[in-house]
Amino acid sequence: MSIEVKISLPGLAGIILIMASIAAGIYVFQMDSSLTYTWIVPLNSVQVIHLYFKQNIGLALVDVGKGSNYITVSSGAASTLTLLPASSSYAVITARGVSIYVETVNAIGTLIIVAAAWITVRRRSGLKLAIVMTVLSMLVASSVFAQIFYLNTGLGSGYSVKERGFSIPFSQLEPVVLENETYRYSYVLRDAVNGVALVNLSIQVRDQYIPLIIVRAYNNQGSIDIPLSTSIPSGGPITYSAASYLSSGNLTIYVLSMGQLENTTLNYYKIEFQRIGDSPSILVTLLPLITLAASIASCIVLLRITMLRQRPNN
Repeated sequence: MSIEVKISLPGLAGIILIMASIAAGIYVFQMDSSLTYTWIVPLNSVQVIHLYFKQNIGLALVDVGKGSNYITVSSGAASTLTLLPASSSYAVITARGVSIYVETVNAIGTLIIVAAAWITVRRRSGLKLAIVMTVLSMLVASSVFAQIFYLNTGLGSGYSVKERGFSIPFSQLEPVVLENETYRYSYVLRDAVNGVALVNLSIQVRDQYIPLIIVRAYNNQGSIDIPLSTSIPSGGPITYSAASYLSSGNLTIYVLSMGQLENTTLNYYKIEFQRIGDSPSILVTLLPLITLAASIASCIVLLRITMLRQRPNN
């Protein structure tokens, strides 16, 4: 006794399309769930970050003088995060998990295509079936492309960063001798700033001479003096420090002293931000939804045509 299973050509075409549609949906889900975004963002101005509707959002605020604090911003489907300016900090944002938006579109689109393919196979054959299968295949491809394209824009947005830091004692620097009754020696340090940069510096004075310190930034709009804060801990050295955002230009540190500084140290740190891409436009954000609407409308039209004339039974 043998069991023989016969699959017609239309049935085979429908099975192939249904399996391909399901496989495409699974691929989008796996890609989305494994995709984690990490953005490093300067806080020199208000920043609005598109979060791609990811489930888990984390935020680290890094103060270049004090360290960092990490908090979980949300666990859900947040769309954007707004960060206010902070003169001595930058932000590190992570977005992980599945995108509720993408997976909703993915699930609905897959169900629509599967249902349309199943109904069409049962009611059409020949050239008309081939045309319908081709249209449905194009809808699957366009939907997958729109979702992947939207998700991939997050990999090319945000900023690239470049860091520079050093610690140098003034004994290693060659001072300039001044003909001045108040200050006899001058130390000058210069650095170039490209794009937007967050600079943090501190000078620990361990000598008997209290220097005059001027931190001046130069750019196309002129020059500005960066204010210094002073810390005098019990039993410790006097520390002058400053943290500020600067735009493209030059930074010069002037240190004037009555005597040579043998034990005073400069600690310097700079992180530069270069924008590599913007957040997705409204059109790109709505692209998965637009393709879903097009798929639903196309399937409704195809099913109406299919229902008008049923394939005769043999």
